[in-house]
Formats: sequence, C-alpha cells, structure tokens
Amino acid sequence: MKCSFVCHSLGTVITYDLLTVKKRTIGYVKEDTKIPSINFPIEDVFFLGSPLGLFLSITDGKLIPLDKEGVSKGFYNIFHPNDLVAYRVEGLI
Repeated sequence: MKCSFVCHSLGTVITYDLLTVKKRTIGYVKEDTKIPSINFPIEDVFFLGSPLGLFLSITDGKLIPLDKEGVSKGFYNIFHPNDLVAYRVEGLI
C-alpha cells in the first residue's frame, strides 16, 4: 500500500513538523515529553502554497529535505509566484 500526503498552506507546516520531529531537537519541549509522529512509510509529499520557507528563514531553522533524509521518496513544493503566502524552500537546503 502506498501513501502520499497532499498538504496546503499552514497544513504543510504542521505536516513537516510531524514528519521531521524525530530528526531534530526542539528547544522548548522537555526531553521526557512524548511528541506524536508519523510511523508508516510515505511515498510522496506534496506541499501546495506552503509558508514553510518563510517560517524556517525567520527562525534560523534548517530545512530537512524529506526525500533525502528517508522520510519519503519524493518531496515537491508547488507554488505560484504571485501567491503572497507561498515561499520557495530550495534556497534553505
């Protein structure tokens, strides 16, 4: 069975957090706190109109490429150049 995620706008940020929680440290969370994560194989992840690039650039966060880190087989950030919310993530890799 193959599973792909198609996420839009702020949902892309929430999905990214859930997919990368095991690969990064979160400074404001206590070590003994159990954080939910996704524990099944993911084929592709599609971000539509994602503000993730903005959030990562203003917080000095580093983008974890989902397809390069074994989280999914493919990672696609789809945006329109005139969209005021969507940002590119390629420059953060």
